[in-house]
Amino acid sequence: MNQYSDILKEELLTALGCTEPIAIALLAARFADALEEEPLAISIKCSGNIIKNVKSVTVPNTGGLKGIEVAVLAGVISKNWQASLEVLNAFSDADRARLHELLKRDIVKVEHLQSPAVLHITIEGKSKHNTVFAELIHSHTNIVKVVKNGAVLQLENYSMADCVASKIDRACLNIKDILHFADTVDLDSVSDILTHQETLNSRIFREGFQALPEKSIAKALQRAATQMSIDHLPITKAKIALVAAIEARMLGMSSPVVTNSGSGTQGLCVSIPVLIFAEEEAVSEEKKLRSLIVSNLISNHQKTGIGKLSAYCGAVSATTAAMAGIAYMKGYGYDTICRIISNSLATISGMVCDGAKVSCATKAATGLETAFLAYTMAVEGVSFAEGDGIVKGDIEKTICAVGDLAAQGMRETDTVLLKIMLEQ
Repeated sequence: MNQYSDILKEELLTALGCTEPIAIALLAARFADALEEEPLAISIKCSGNIIKNVKSVTVPNTGGLKGIEVAVLAGVISKNWQASLEVLNAFSDADRARLHELLKRDIVKVEHLQSPAVLHITIEGKSKHNTVFAELIHSHTNIVKVVKNGAVLQLENYSMADCVASKIDRACLNIKDILHFADTVDLDSVSDILTHQETLNSRIFREGFQALPEKSIAKALQRAATQMSIDHLPITKAKIALVAAIEARMLGMSSPVVTNSGSGTQGLCVSIPVLIFAEEEAVSEEKKLRSLIVSNLISNHQKTGIGKLSAYCGAVSATTAAMAGIAYMKGYGYDTICRIISNSLATISGMVCDGAKVSCATKAATGLETAFLAYTMAVEGVSFAEGDGIVKGDIEKTICAVGDLAAQGMRETDTVLLKIMLEQ
């Protein structure tokens, strides 16, 4: 069971901004630190899913700028690769002015990297005296190679086929053991990361809602809920809070969040609904933290088969996991939680990921609504039967089937999505 603690520590990372442009900025910072001199030309190659998830999202602390070139040059200016996914935290007014200068020089060339790895970035560039190559693969922080003037500065072993850049074997994950771990783990071993998740992810939905314009998704939902007199319901509050957090983040709000499965959006999806329900139910601190364990691990369990990046929208697995965590909070056991997961996945699996952007907020809201419907059915003992579409007789087989659907069945979907998104 120590593996479960290690998985939480590995997955619940602090990140400023959408993790795909931040992964580019991180690799670019490592590249620039090795290059040492002013870059004269930079070539960045990105796998399709990276391109898809950077195209429409604001790079934090850049003054509202978007795109791969912006992420690369922001990282080059920062050079603070030791800060990992918080690489742009200290980006200043002077840095922003410098960014605009470098953008005018048009020194960055972007190419589509044809790679079997869905998360793969390489950066190569030169200065007056030096050339540097840097590579990142499989996870947003997994820099595996840095070469300067032909000399290897960093080299990590990796398999092109192994999409999980982790030393922890995820085969240990299953629903029954996750629930047992949540029941029995000494909270002192994981409470720091869970309370950190609560602090940061609560802050962005509270501050984000206030910062959003009146014509925003979250405020439109709030007004509609008030008119229908449902604004007091926990599920309504959870949905509005989740939308506000994701919407504000995609619009470039400079507030870090704690991720899950390499995604800030998924980190918000697994935590905010649980935290809202915990507040509404006035549960103990212990029960709240144990419920977050359930939510985080069940989401990661699903994503192990799906992969960190896919044509399959990660908000589906994350909001499904959040409702499982809420059911655990309310005292429901293994059978009910399995029904929730099965009902939700049977209903909404297949919602596509067409990149990181503001509509991720409405997709998350849709996922949460569906998961709540699945919960409502499950607590009444209602569930889909084995053989109903992708539903299997065992929850682990259902989760595995969804992983196959996403990782294998939706490969062509991913290719077509990218083609559509890049068409002018």
